[in-house]
Amino acid sequence: MSSGRSKVPVVRLGEVAKIVSGGTPSRANPEFWGGDIPWVKTANIRNGRIGYADIDERITEAGLKGSSARVVPAGTVLMAMYGQGGTRGRVSVLDTDAAISQNSVAFILSDGVDSDFIFHLLRHHYEFLRSISNSGSLDFLSNEALLSLRVPLPSLTEQRRIAGILSVWDSAIDKIEGLSRAIVSRNRWLAAQLFRRARVGADTVLLGDVADLQVGRTPSRDVAKYWAEAEDHDGAAWLSIADLSAGGVVSDSKEQITPEAVRACSMKSVAPGSVLMSFKLTLGRVAIAGKALYTNEAIVALTPKDDSPNTSFLYHYLPFLNWDAIGNQAAKGKTLNREALESIRLPRIPPSRQVGIARQLDDATLQRTLLDKTAKAYRAQKAFVTTRLVSLDGGDR
Repeated sequence: MSSGRSKVPVVRLGEVAKIVSGGTPSRANPEFWGGDIPWVKTANIRNGRIGYADIDERITEAGLKGSSARVVPAGTVLMAMYGQGGTRGRVSVLDTDAAISQNSVAFILSDGVDSDFIFHLLRHHYEFLRSISNSGSLDFLSNEALLSLRVPLPSLTEQRRIAGILSVWDSAIDKIEGLSRAIVSRNRWLAAQLFRRARVGADTVLLGDVADLQVGRTPSRDVAKYWAEAEDHDGAAWLSIADLSAGGVVSDSKEQITPEAVRACSMKSVAPGSVLMSFKLTLGRVAIAGKALYTNEAIVALTPKDDSPNTSFLYHYLPFLNWDAIGNQAAKGKTLNREALESIRLPRIPPSRQVGIARQLDDATLQRTLLDKTAKAYRAQKAFVTTRLVSLDGGDR
């Protein structure tokens, strides 16, 4: 399609669609709620399909007639119009007749326009649509901005072919991500069982007795020369809690610091293979240092003093501690101090058993990692294909 793209008609969305919105029945009137009519709110619009079971609120006929709520048919494309978070600009396709709220709109398409095609087109341009929102106390998309969009409109047969191709990608990604979620649940169950059995009859040791603790720091942000640009090859990885979100082995960071920051702030690098753990605000998020790097003061690096505890065992075990209880006992809110960290109790388990448990959990984690990498690759490939198939016309952007 790309080679013949100039032959594809381009129209304003308003030429082939009209926009309607709905309303919210008064919640003060119990006769308006608890009926049989599904009522879609923006939280239900999540860039996918919406079935009857996905809609958690119902209104009555009285609620429908007593408000501006409107029922639109299955197959309708919906868009969330308001929201400071990620909601604004999301789209979905209804798989059931449903009423909609005033914070979303429905696209009523002309004959010859495929709803799945429009869904994929709008979803692919989510970030662009958010960028054209009106700003105020609450950011929102306007009907006028949407209807003025210039969109490619090939023949209905071609629209359906494109939508079919992209739906196959979506199906594959959904299956992989679903399997990944199932493996996460299974891994949590497996870890809980392994640790429960390991703790039976075992003595405990203090974390501070078996591991060296190293807390990072943050160079002054007022000193520009302490912070490296992304392209600066002399910059060193400097991790915050956000960099630990994916777990596993971490080598890269969103921010880097300069050698001058390291010298001026007397910063000590974390040894490769150390367990990294957050202990302020977000407790117990873990990763393993993939290279020598630095961290902020909300992360502690743990290096076993000998072969016990096993590094991998420690990585898997720490997230299963009762962090709420530890935090409440140790310090204000969910922030631990060094004394509390050193006083964390670990089961005294023979090194060989630690290795065995860690291997089982490493294998289980690897399965999820491979699936997540596959899903990421599929999303990137789909994004490339989608760009080729449903790009917005650039004339008026």
